[in-house]
Amino acid sequence: MKLTMIELFSGIGAQIRGFKNSGLFDTEVIATSEIDKDAIVSYAAIHCGLTPELIESYDYPPVDEMVEYLESRNIGYVFEKNKAYDWQKKRNSADLKKYYLASVLSKNMGDISKIEELPYADFVTYSFPCITEDSYILTKEGYKQMKDVKVGDIVLTKSNTWHPIAKKFDNGVHETCYLDAMGFENIHCTLNHKFYVREKYRTYPTYENGERGNVRHFKEPVFKEAKDLTKNDYFGIPVIQEKIPFYTDDLDFWYMIGYYVGDGYLSVGGYDVRLCCNDAKLKKLISHLDIDKYHYTISDKDLSCHKLRFSNKEIHNFISTYIGSGCHDKHIPSEILFLPNPQLKAFLDGYIDSDGSVCQDDRYIRISSVNKQLIYSTSLIINKLYHCPTSIYKGSERKREHKIDGRIINQGDLYEVKFKTEKCKQDKAFYEDGYIWHPFNKLIPDKKEHVYNIEVEEDHSYILQGCISKNCTDISIAGQIQGIERGKTRSGLLYEVERLLAKAKETDTLPKFLLLENVKNLVSQRFKPQFNEWCDYLSEIGYNTYWQVVNAKDCGIPQNRERVFAVSIRKDVDTGKFKFPQAFDTGIRLFHVLDFDVNEKYILTSDAAGKALNEMADNGTLSEEEEMWNELYETRNDFPNYGIICNQPIYTSNDVSVGGQYR
Repeated sequence: MKLTMIELFSGIGAQIRGFKNSGLFDTEVIATSEIDKDAIVSYAAIHCGLTPELIESYDYPPVDEMVEYLESRNIGYVFEKNKAYDWQKKRNSADLKKYYLASVLSKNMGDISKIEELPYADFVTYSFPCITEDSYILTKEGYKQMKDVKVGDIVLTKSNTWHPIAKKFDNGVHETCYLDAMGFENIHCTLNHKFYVREKYRTYPTYENGERGNVRHFKEPVFKEAKDLTKNDYFGIPVIQEKIPFYTDDLDFWYMIGYYVGDGYLSVGGYDVRLCCNDAKLKKLISHLDIDKYHYTISDKDLSCHKLRFSNKEIHNFISTYIGSGCHDKHIPSEILFLPNPQLKAFLDGYIDSDGSVCQDDRYIRISSVNKQLIYSTSLIINKLYHCPTSIYKGSERKREHKIDGRIINQGDLYEVKFKTEKCKQDKAFYEDGYIWHPFNKLIPDKKEHVYNIEVEEDHSYILQGCISKNCTDISIAGQIQGIERGKTRSGLLYEVERLLAKAKETDTLPKFLLLENVKNLVSQRFKPQFNEWCDYLSEIGYNTYWQVVNAKDCGIPQNRERVFAVSIRKDVDTGKFKFPQAFDTGIRLFHVLDFDVNEKYILTSDAAGKALNEMADNGTLSEEEEMWNELYETRNDFPNYGIICNQPIYTSNDVSVGGQYR
């Protein structure tokens, strides 16, 4: 029996390899969908005969045509930089030919969101992997960009309690928007990302004197999708309640630390702490720093910018550990956010004196910084101290280079937080019962971007750039989510599959068979209702679906890896006889498939492997399974001379290897 097949999210082609290994079908892949450029090269090398010789001898079209081909399919999307790959820079590179040829040979349609409809095929395989990576999330280590948060980080939630991140996941490429709200610099998210809001409404009572009133009221808070927000909605931010003593009660110390955050740095060698200031600021600094205690000196007295310098190993280590050095690397950790109010106010006063200013009418105080993270953390401090709202802005474009006392200073974008401590009747934002509420202004549509999300244990919410946000909808993680609830959410790439199937239904080109592979968690108790709804949708458009959790070790593979497989058969061809194969044990074990006579380029030495694993453990990128292997590595003594061997050939942008067998 010959089958035509389309592989969506094709990767390096595990699905087609499985079909070929089964020997049951003569299968022809008529199209794939993948945007990872190196995975595409691997696919073409494994399945389509891509070799260095073919790359060299192929008859290519003009360069402009190859560039347009790759750009139109969004090939090579750079997740880390959240932007399309710049193929124009590869115009004269051999890489352009390699990636173009790999895409052509693998019949790659590219980004699934750009595919209008699928060609007919007997079999379609699919899987599915929200906010942008540059968005800031409040953790106990201070605000972090989404790209830097990791599983285990502790975040503040809507109930004003702290909970760990259970999962972090990639949610694919989606339409995005900016949200403009009083108090927040633009929030960048998907249209269906949810925020904790209260809706304003008014009543008009008639008073005893006959006058008509106009009274503002607010409904109970709910989560609402970005696309459904109106000008009557107010974003919520919890005010931090903790007041925990830390390190010292010395108010002058905390003033100095606040000043350092705004305009200080550490020496590279030794234990010097240096604070920069002008004449006016120098007077304030001296009033807080006892020279007999800090033994400071002042340099550059003849210039407009002075440096107050002192050497103290303990303070140097404290700043290095909790604050950091360099304007873009500084942060305000939870230990400072949790300080009792007197120490926290001293810290804020120091920061204001270094990077702040008072407006001419003496009503508003502004603090500015090129470090967006510091501005959002400072807003939390102001909320806590004064129970007042803040406004955060991004400044107008500045010259990248600025001259101070003959020195060239590189400037980044400037961010600003503005606040006033006096309350006025006309204030739109307000404090109530531990929360501050800011009015929403408008939604600004933006281009498609790669988006990410996290799952937070128990409370299923977190603080996104100063407002309460909900776990976004996706079914590949645990949490209170609505990943595939049709009509309620459009999160994740599964929607793109649904869209293409709906189009095929309209054109009477539905495939006979569908194959879904995903994590076992998809059919856990928490997710089973969503999975069932997806199966119900497939039934509505004409499929019977059979599913089972399958472990690789029961299929002749020496690996304990459970995945759920769902086979959907079009009802007009389904005989009702489909059954998953029985588990079996071939007796194959890992040592049977490891090849100890391997080209050195596939081998990491014990020292190199240990260093890499330790670095991954230190920066939090090891999964639980990887950590287990790291422990085994650290305690092993039976095979001290063996390195760690890759179980697949290495496919790099500079080399094409053909294979795919275990090594």
